[in-house]
Amino acid sequence: MTRFNSIIIAGLLLAFSAVPALASVMPSGYVNYTPQGTIDPTRSDPNNALVYDPLTDDQSGAINFTSLGFGGSIVLTFSNAIVDGAGIDLQVFESTWGSNADNWSSYRETAEVWAFNGAYSGQAFGDPNWVLLGTAQQDGAFDFNGLIGSTTALLLRDVSRSFGFTGGGDGYDLDGVVANYATPLPAAIWIFGGGLLGLAGLRRVRGNG
Repeated sequence: MTRFNSIIIAGLLLAFSAVPALASVMPSGYVNYTPQGTIDPTRSDPNNALVYDPLTDDQSGAINFTSLGFGGSIVLTFSNAIVDGAGIDLQVFESTWGSNADNWSSYRETAEVWAFNGAYSGQAFGDPNWVLLGTAQQDGAFDFNGLIGSTTALLLRDVSRSFGFTGGGDGYDLDGVVANYATPLPAAIWIFGGGLLGLAGLRRVRGNG
């Protein structure tokens, strides 16, 4: 084995051994944001649902959430598959200002949480691969527990009225989602590894030329 080939192999081993097996991630995008009712424009930016900041969760005056409205919904997408790991796989956070924060019995903002079983490519709600994980009563924590193998999309649908919420407002206020077990492969790893393979091929061509 030449010294050059040894360097190539060592580089590939280093590149791919650096890939984390599992990671905690947030959504990378959204589709089908369909709010219901009249919602203040400052509360209807779906990009706010893509980032969860625990330091501002439930803080009065911080408009960093996305309101669904009563009966509204949103689909959040992930760049890499979310898998069934040990214990809690998914956390959903709702923002409720004031004294009712994290007190669902007094302020029953509730959302169904659905996961698409497999690779999501725009399938409409009602497709049999949409699997109900449960309900987020304000915040919620979910264990896939064999219900799905992996997912790249979640659907959250406000069902507050069905759980006894009789007040006004704009329904479930989605503050963010954190998936605890993803299988990310950073693009830089593939680029670096592919570049090394390309160098090896180029050297071989030149050697045969």
